[in-house]
Amino acid sequence: MIIRKLIVSMFMVVSSACAHAQVEDYLQYVPTAMNFALEPCGVKPAHSLKDRLFVTVAAWGITYGVAGGLKMTVHEWRPDDSDDKAFPSGHSAKAFCGANLVMHEYKDVSPWIGISAYAIAATTATLRVTHRKHYVHDVLAGAAIGILSSEAAYLMLPLWQKLTTKKDNNDNDKGNIAIFPSASTEHIALTGAIVF
Repeated sequence: MIIRKLIVSMFMVVSSACAHAQVEDYLQYVPTAMNFALEPCGVKPAHSLKDRLFVTVAAWGITYGVAGGLKMTVHEWRPDDSDDKAFPSGHSAKAFCGANLVMHEYKDVSPWIGISAYAIAATTATLRVTHRKHYVHDVLAGAAIGILSSEAAYLMLPLWQKLTTKKDNNDNDKGNIAIFPSASTEHIALTGAIVF
């Protein structure tokens, strides 16, 4: 009964917000925020904060690079004819990237945490189509980019852990290296640091 009231209340809030603003502009960040907000609430993630930060930055960097690169290359017009940056959906890419991060971190606690993150991402994608900002294939491509970007970031995690793990006192190699990708619609960059 309480869950039903909560769902109805959430639906009313989302419906009200949709009437006055593009709720998906905010909703796209909710899954990524969940990845960091659940631990202080007592839900234990699979990886440390340092590792989650690395994976998130790497995944978002890849997401922005791929989605931004495609937008600058494809030039597909939006259904509302506002510009030619429809393919792929950046909102969907960011939302599904965050949802996949949540699934990786909290699947051992409860699959419902990841499912809720994916539901938010799917809502974001659906709203982009219903608000005539994207076609269905735009949001599907964005979702694939987001999911694959986060998977790639998790594949890089063992290297990150190896580079940032403190060495034994008997080991002469004391240096640590950190590399962070970043991207925008105009630039792609790598930032690095070496600690001796």
